Amino acid sequence: MTSNIANDKIIVIGAGAAGSYASYLLDKLGYNVTILEARDRVGGRTYSLDDVDIGGSWVSTWQPIVYNLCKEMQLTLIPQYEDGKAIYNLNNNKEVVDGDMSNYDNKTLEGFIAKFEKWAQQIDCDSSFYRDLDKINISDWLDKNVFDKSANQFLKRFISGVSSSAKENISMFFWLYFLKQGHGFACLAGNKDGAQEFRVKEGTQTLSKKLTENLNVLLNHQVVSVSQSENNQYQVTTATGKHFYASKVICAIPPNLINKISWSPNLESERIQIYQGMKMGCVTKFVIKYQNPIWRDHGYNGVCISDSIPSIVSFDGCTNDYNALIVFVPHIDNGFNNYADEEILTQLAQLFDLQELKNPLKIYRKDWYLDPFATGCYFCVPKIGDGHLYKYLTQNYNNIYFIGTETANDWYGYIEGALESAARVVAQISKNK
Repeated sequence: MTSNIANDKIIVIGAGAAGSYASYLLDKLGYNVTILEARDRVGGRTYSLDDVDIGGSWVSTWQPIVYNLCKEMQLTLIPQYEDGKAIYNLNNNKEVVDGDMSNYDNKTLEGFIAKFEKWAQQIDCDSSFYRDLDKINISDWLDKNVFDKSANQFLKRFISGVSSSAKENISMFFWLYFLKQGHGFACLAGNKDGAQEFRVKEGTQTLSKKLTENLNVLLNHQVVSVSQSENNQYQVTTATGKHFYASKVICAIPPNLINKISWSPNLESERIQIYQGMKMGCVTKFVIKYQNPIWRDHGYNGVCISDSIPSIVSFDGCTNDYNALIVFVPHIDNGFNNYADEEILTQLAQLFDLQELKNPLKIYRKDWYLDPFATGCYFCVPKIGDGHLYKYLTQNYNNIYFIGTETANDWYGYIEGALESAARVVAQISKNK
């Protein structure tokens, strides 16, 4: 360790997965790191209560950083249960099929998925073809091109569901961008060998807790301003009025919140524009515990995707310690609706045709839209037409670096994406020391 590195102070804004991992890596390299976290906890959009994840949940062998980190920390990975039948309830048409969400028998759908994956692999931000795709939203494009009603409805629901964003707010270009980073439709939708391959028994927030346990983390320190002095040092000020000083700043908060910080000098106008256009998804997550895995007993694997109101996406959430269904309620059609727990239980009972689902042991609930330091979940979607500005998500500005799952070059929107962005920026900093 050199004295130069030891004296090189770095402020990290945010102790989510990205901020925690970046700080951990920098500390290992010998940098002097202080983390300023607005919440009273670390973890960001990963949040675990009683080892129950009410934030980000899944890891996969397709995601080497988070998968290996879980192994290194000796966390227990639970394979996502998939034995049995899944339910699709779309456009008032209920179908029961074998397997997970990647198993949907429709030749038209398969053809368009193949087309999307081909386009995703060839994506070029400067191409007029892709620029045109950035001008049209998912809903309009599908209505103009996919005439099979079942395929049309499935794609709308899947794309909206996986992003927890309204289909009218997602450009075709962003869908292809997201699809490429997620390694194709089967991987995004699948359990085994897919994005939903494993859950972490101890909860994914454990990652941030373990990464930061020996670091200088200051909770309840919301950053309100970052200003640069003449000697190129940065003064970082919190809502408590405290000042912190560093030669470098790593901003690890959701991009839709970055403009709430006062920056001096101002960030580039193009960067401000894309942050202003970033809209966070809107979702409520439930983990509902039961005495017995009733759905399994009736041949279901817990997977359900439904567009009836309230719309839900569900998965089996059982561990060796409890039986549960994981239920997402994306508020993607009518804005945020504060559905009562009883409404969700009634919906589940109707979809699975199991009245016993109305009688859980316990309900864990998180309305992410009401969280002031996330304002939603799972991730931010750029404004339609802003594809030419995506490069600002990954670029630094002087000695201010931006990380987080929305800045990922791989696995945008996932825990892996957050970690990838952190590793990339730490490599840049260490290279330029």
